[in-house]
Amino acid sequence: MSEVMGHRNVQGQSHLDIVSGILAELARIKGKSRREISEADSFILPRMLYVTENKGIIINAKIDSLIAGLALGIKSNSDKMRHSFSDKDIIGIVRDAIGPALAGTDLAADREASGKAVLARIKEAVSASTPSDAEHYFGTTLFGADGFTPLRIGPVVFETKNAWLDRISANPAVSKTTHARLKRLFARKKIKKRRPGYDASIEWGIIEAVGESPYICSVAVRGLASNIAEERAALAARLALTAIALNWGTPSTALSGLNLSYDGDHAQRFHLSFTQTGRYAMGGSRIHMSSAPYIDSEDWQSKEDIRTQQFSMVGQVLDYLVSADRTTARPHMMATLCQALLWFHEACRDGTTLMSIVKFCACMDALGTARQEAGIRDLLEARLGIKPDDKITASGITMKKLVAQIYGEGRSQTVHGANSRFDHDWSTMKRQAESLARLCLLASLQFAFQNPDVVSPSELSRKQKTANPTVKAQH
Repeated sequence: MSEVMGHRNVQGQSHLDIVSGILAELARIKGKSRREISEADSFILPRMLYVTENKGIIINAKIDSLIAGLALGIKSNSDKMRHSFSDKDIIGIVRDAIGPALAGTDLAADREASGKAVLARIKEAVSASTPSDAEHYFGTTLFGADGFTPLRIGPVVFETKNAWLDRISANPAVSKTTHARLKRLFARKKIKKRRPGYDASIEWGIIEAVGESPYICSVAVRGLASNIAEERAALAARLALTAIALNWGTPSTALSGLNLSYDGDHAQRFHLSFTQTGRYAMGGSRIHMSSAPYIDSEDWQSKEDIRTQQFSMVGQVLDYLVSADRTTARPHMMATLCQALLWFHEACRDGTTLMSIVKFCACMDALGTARQEAGIRDLLEARLGIKPDDKITASGITMKKLVAQIYGEGRSQTVHGANSRFDHDWSTMKRQAESLARLCLLASLQFAFQNPDVVSPSELSRKQKTANPTVKAQH
């Protein structure tokens, strides 16, 4: 909490003022004992800055907060850094840089002159911190299909574990011995314990990362620092799985079998209850399936044209997500589609029915450019040719009324704490919301692919003279 408040306290100060504050605080605690410096500090271990490899200085919580504030200030002044570095990344870089930058600084000298020199050295070190391109790997489940071949969605590639192992064996980090041992392990054969060392560490890391997963999801990330690269790569992998799940009529069911080992393996849950009379009930159930439902290879191939367009568009969105430069002619369209995919993914994953409805509505609201019910109605009419007065349920509910129920009762009343029926069964409305969101998302992806010159997301819900017949027919 003190660190957060520390960030707030340095807002509005110049970088030089912050560095001068660090120098002043260092001068104040100079010569004090470790106990005196760390007094009233909630952090158990001493806070250290390393000036050289063999020399460090103890600092207090105030200095740590000033360093964090300086780092976030440097980041906020750079568009490139805002996209390329997480807060944690930049704080770590500045923290590593400030120790050497302080080397040889006379704390009794003119504070402004010393501050300028230290700040210049810090900024030089930050400028030299150029993130490297990297490929991130996640074990994953997919779906049963004959003759699986590598599947690419932009920067994301899905392949069998053995195909992946053969491909990465070209990387200098993977030795021939490591490759051979893992090949044996992936064939469910035993391998001997390995002597500790660099190769053993790489082997252990691969085993931990991919686990028992039959497939590997690889994500190529460009120009992002380590923490934000990991976060974006994992998100891109999840959204790629979401794109795959859209090919089933009920994506939430398919997505329950499409899981990254990175997100943990909580496949089962167990329930136990007692009544006052001593009766009991217990039993287990699966939280998610071991894979998405089996899909026949002929059925998969029959929709290849539509799927190619869908995956190509999602690939462009994911390229935008995992690239520091974000070179695209339509950044607003990419951002809208990315957020719609994210909301759809979160809706499918959420175990609370009412929250799923809220998130499916958020997906459609994003595609309708935040125009609430009107935007969603326009989206359904523009992309799917569904008129407001068209009856779209077996019970004869019109599109306009269903949107009002899903958005008004399911979403808005819940978000604002005004849903008096929040404890009712919302499963039927969830299925309806998921179906509408899926169709809207598929149609929007197809429209964006087929109209590469359209840069504004508002065009997704602009009514056209003709609907999008391909999506309506295929889905």
